[in-house]
Amino acid sequence: MGNKALFIGVDSHELDPALCPPDDIHRLHYLKATLLGETKAFQPEDIVVLLNPDVQQMRQAIAIFSRNVHRRDLRLLYFATVGILAPQDGSESAAPSQLYLAAHGSRAEHLADSALSLDFLRGTLNSSQSERQVLVFDCDWNSTISYGSGDAGR
Repeated sequence: MGNKALFIGVDSHELDPALCPPDDIHRLHYLKATLLGETKAFQPEDIVVLLNPDVQQMRQAIAIFSRNVHRRDLRLLYFATVGILAPQDGSESAAPSQLYLAAHGSRAEHLADSALSLDFLRGTLNSSQSERQVLVFDCDWNSTISYGSGDAGR
């Protein structure tokens, strides 16, 4: 058990090149090195870096990350991807109500199957025994990606 960190980076440029410039997801390796060099709270094996995982890999890593935890264990979860705001009923006129984090291969027309919902993330983290959880979103949030089929700005 003990302290653990999970860094997830997704190059969201593939989702919509017009709205998402290429990401420098490799900064996660620098973050890991800095965390190991500046603190004694983590050992190298305590930090997992996932680059461009698909949604299933993200879900599995988060589920494993949240299991077998003591109350005082620190959990640091860092996302570098694009966040997507999508209307719950699928219509453009509805107020955005569903939040997703893009995974590698996410498809705007199939977010529920191809992106990580914040509902899943909330449920998984809430079921953890850890009282010390840090969640960092290094994300651009976008509401237009989910509405069109590549037609930016509609």
